[in-house]
Amino acid sequence: MNYDTKEKIKKGFIIFGFLLVIIVISYLLYSLFFKAPEEEIPEEPTESVWDFLPFVGDREEGAELEDEDEDVDEDEDFVFDDIDDYVPEDEQIYIPEPSTMPESVEDLEDSFSLIQPVSLNLNRGVGVSQEGEALNYYDYDEQRFYKIDENGDKQLLSDKKFYKVQDVTWSPTDEKAILEYPDGQKVFYNFNNDKQYTLPNNWEEFDFDDQGSEIAFKEDNVQADYRWLSTANPDGSNKKLVHHLGINADDVQVGYSPNKQIIAQYPQIDNLSRSKVYFLGANDENFNAIYVDGADVKTQWSPQGNSLLASSYSPQTDFNPQLQIIDYDPITNEAINKKTINLETWADKCTYKDENTILCAVPQDMVSGAGMQPDVMKYVPDDLYEIDVQTGSTKRLVENLQSYTMSDLNIGPDGNLYFIDQNDGTLNKINLK
Repeated sequence: MNYDTKEKIKKGFIIFGFLLVIIVISYLLYSLFFKAPEEEIPEEPTESVWDFLPFVGDREEGAELEDEDEDVDEDEDFVFDDIDDYVPEDEQIYIPEPSTMPESVEDLEDSFSLIQPVSLNLNRGVGVSQEGEALNYYDYDEQRFYKIDENGDKQLLSDKKFYKVQDVTWSPTDEKAILEYPDGQKVFYNFNNDKQYTLPNNWEEFDFDDQGSEIAFKEDNVQADYRWLSTANPDGSNKKLVHHLGINADDVQVGYSPNKQIIAQYPQIDNLSRSKVYFLGANDENFNAIYVDGADVKTQWSPQGNSLLASSYSPQTDFNPQLQIIDYDPITNEAINKKTINLETWADKCTYKDENTILCAVPQDMVSGAGMQPDVMKYVPDDLYEIDVQTGSTKRLVENLQSYTMSDLNIGPDGNLYFIDQNDGTLNKINLK
């Protein structure tokens, strides 16, 4: 093969390759910009849209959901007045508001039948007069005092108005009380004859003996040397200095024992796990002290003085208040036995129904450390529990379905429990019969 022939063949291959490249490039450009895309055939879905939504509880894989939706007429015309109308009503998903109703209507009816409002105004100073057989209270909105008799009827104690009474301490035997006002003024008022007696402004934390013939109180002073635990007649006469309090005045809790021999208690912290409670006598006696588990001890005497309800907190209770019942001998003034009650609440949220039964308002959800800061529980709803003093067993009487936060618990002359709701100050009654 001569040279010219080789050159011709070589040029032919080059021209063929060039044309092939042009054809390939032209096809690619056509496919990319001019060729219509092929229609894809959708695959049958393997999962339902419901499989991507959370379920409450377990569901077997592949289980079908019942379709309770009604069919929509496709020929029906829709007028869209709202954004929600763009989705047919039977295909819309509604999220209900959280329900605050009880689990059953029967529970709700039981709650409403047990708890009844007595006064819807702001009320204060609830107290029971045994001799007058009445439950007395102050209506702050009306600025008047009322009493509820053994039939549950409400009556005015006086036609007079009492302006902005801050606190009330009732005599247990008749219709007499010590009234305290925001400006510090204190008066002893007799509702039977509408007479009043002014008391010194530095007298505070009053308590009546069980006969209503004497009061115990603390005398405050800017100088610790002049701070005393004292007694007097309710009208302020016949004052007697009993115990010098000094710098410990704030820790002393005024309160008569039923036998009148003890007029105050002084809890002294031994450590966070124990306190020693000293009893201060009416004649300067110092009776045998008792030990209570925990700190910040609050106490309440039984009607006859055979037991003492106490509350305190400690690391063992997660710094929440826990109840204890101390069996007490009012003759020898000595503690006999102590029982821990499996309830977290304060002693001042309880009341003795009788010598063997205690009723307590117990917060539904106690915040850890609430014993050190009780205000965090100020508006937490309470359940009502009954405690057997002898055995220490507890029983829930009322599950709080209406968000009451109970304070000032008292057994009325009709045998029912009265309390003030801390949320709004209303006075309410729980039927215990």
